[in-house]
Amino acid sequence: MKKIRCITILFLVFALFLIGCNNSETEAKKTAENFINDFYNINHTDMSIEDISKCPNDESTQKLKKYITDEHFKYVSTKTTIFAIRLEYPIQQKFDVKLDTLNLTENSKDKDSIVYDYNCDVTVTYSDKKQSNIELKGTIPLVKTDEGWKINDINNVDLSFIENFDILNINKKEEINKPKDNEDIFLMTADGYGAQNEWQFSKDYSVLNYSGDEGIYVFKNNKLIYTIKNDNEKDNSYYFAAISPSGNKIIRQKVDNKKQKWKLDLFNAEDGVKEETYLSQQNDRYYLKKWTKRGMFFEKYDKWGEEMDTHLIKKLFILNEQKKFEEVMDYTNTSWKVRDIIDNLVLVEDYNTKQFYIFNIDTKEIKDTNFSSKPFGIDLAEVKFYNSPNILIYELRQEGSGKIFLFKNKEKIFITKNYFVGITKDGVVYAKYIDDGHKRDIYFKLLN
Repeated sequence: MKKIRCITILFLVFALFLIGCNNSETEAKKTAENFINDFYNINHTDMSIEDISKCPNDESTQKLKKYITDEHFKYVSTKTTIFAIRLEYPIQQKFDVKLDTLNLTENSKDKDSIVYDYNCDVTVTYSDKKQSNIELKGTIPLVKTDEGWKINDINNVDLSFIENFDILNINKKEEINKPKDNEDIFLMTADGYGAQNEWQFSKDYSVLNYSGDEGIYVFKNNKLIYTIKNDNEKDNSYYFAAISPSGNKIIRQKVDNKKQKWKLDLFNAEDGVKEETYLSQQNDRYYLKKWTKRGMFFEKYDKWGEEMDTHLIKKLFILNEQKKFEEVMDYTNTSWKVRDIIDNLVLVEDYNTKQFYIFNIDTKEIKDTNFSSKPFGIDLAEVKFYNSPNILIYELRQEGSGKIFLFKNKEKIFITKNYFVGITKDGVVYAKYIDDGHKRDIYFKLLN
């Protein structure tokens, strides 16, 4: 009798163990199913353009957060690639996605982790009411946490419902934000526009830099691909970002005014992952200006502190291969102001005569551009090279509005009535102020 009782108890314990395991696996499977359901059911009318710039703090992305480990969500949110792409196309192209069927298959498992492969069918409904049925496949790994089962990697979710649908004729490896005839491309909505916002580009990549808390926005072929948000105090912030001439690296300068030191961090342009601290410096206050084929250009201030309390030394420096600063231009005894740099050529404005010149840092030759701001009667807000020392692009700002022009062959060519942000390899980026000037929509305009 005792033997039968022991066997019965063991059987019950084993049964309870199996039930516990099954319940645990059921919970993990339910988490994966709920995530996929929320990820692929997208109604563009429930979202707005502002959600793209808010991402990952928009309502739709925050709804996904509960399924993901805090560590992985924070990691993905520094780039926001997956989240931003998921939002951007449905919102801008005005289409909806509906999950029709879902099948989960267990790939592997152990005590505290489980991996599911999934395949599902979704229906994409476009603005003209046409529909596409698309099969998606991906992988969802989960780990057991104190808060239950959570997904610890979303990098293998299938986004081909965006990349392959016929109406946009998208090819993942090609340019995916090409303008139609006479149509400018919306890039993003941004908060304000201060003096420390900078736009830089090289090859296919562009970066919009925000000092302080915002961070940088990285674009490829006129499409926002990720952001890197600052996570630091005001006195220890990233102040500037530049892209390498090859277009595959981003350098960011981090400045600590209290400790009077700064450093350069190098990031991979494709995914925004930090690769190394390229240089750390103390004492001298150098400021990253531009990265061209000739090297990284820096300006220098006479002391540490807020800009209003410091003075710019009228010299330009290049950081050489030995990571030493080499003086390449001394304009101390001039009334010049540096406006832009391309390769080894520096565009300067004489603020007494309002005339613009090009200074060659290697030959020390000075060339007249035949361009002057004097006829306008006011200082120009921006003047830059437009991908060539022979073409300038500038913004004339009068009575609270901006107008952008090209100056080519001694002629001015009107481009658009908006505020200049920067250039790319084939066009200009400009801003339209909205919401009483507190926000701005940023657009790309193709220049033939």
